[in-house]
Amino acid sequence: ELLFFRAFIGLIAITIIMAPRGWRLLIPKRPGLQLVRNLFHVSAQYCVFFAVILIPLAEVTAIEFTVPLITALLAAPLLKEKIGRHRWIGMIAGFIGVLFVVRPVFETVPPAMLIALFGAVLFSCNTILVKVLSEVEDAGTMVFVMNVIQTLVLIGPAIYVWTTPEWHHVPWLLMLGLSGSCTHYCLSRAMAIADTSIVLPLDFLRLPFIAIIAYMVWGETFSPWTAVGAAIIFGSSYYAIMRERRKG
Repeated sequence: ELLFFRAFIGLIAITIIMAPRGWRLLIPKRPGLQLVRNLFHVSAQYCVFFAVILIPLAEVTAIEFTVPLITALLAAPLLKEKIGRHRWIGMIAGFIGVLFVVRPVFETVPPAMLIALFGAVLFSCNTILVKVLSEVEDAGTMVFVMNVIQTLVLIGPAIYVWTTPEWHHVPWLLMLGLSGSCTHYCLSRAMAIADTSIVLPLDFLRLPFIAIIAYMVWGETFSPWTAVGAAIIFGSSYYAIMRERRKG
């Protein structure tokens, strides 16, 4: 139901934004690939939403940060991207930082952790397809089509488990839908003008922000492992980006 509201609210927002630019932009050039991409994406989102319910938010986010490494491994053969030494160093160091965050949990490995890892693999497949589609599709078109497909895919399951939201839920649902569409628009634009292995390490910066928010809002504490891992992740991202800028 949360995923449905996210897609439906996003659909309304992107339709209002895209309408003045002309309805032709709402028609995708590669509808089949759009469908495949969104099936990967909605499945990945479900894995993450499911995991967030059961394990701490910072740990789920840390697991998601395996996506750049998995994506880079896929991008090299599939997209023919050349991944230089500095990018590899940055991504591997970032992955080591993620291991610092989740290390205490690996002793038991709850099912939710495995589901989050599976979601990371699905997100990597989705990211590869975003890069392919960004060569021919406008970013706004991709976000519009994403919300159309995901609204249609999710409406049946959402009705099956439906619980009517209360009024105090509305601002949070609006924030969920609008931030989701904004995020994907920015990602699609970034993918159109830069390699995936440059864009994705910047996503590591989410971890310290999420750890702080989770502590302030829900009282979720994070161990020294999380702090060390976050520092490694930030440092590796900064290193990779700065080296690429000097090369550029």
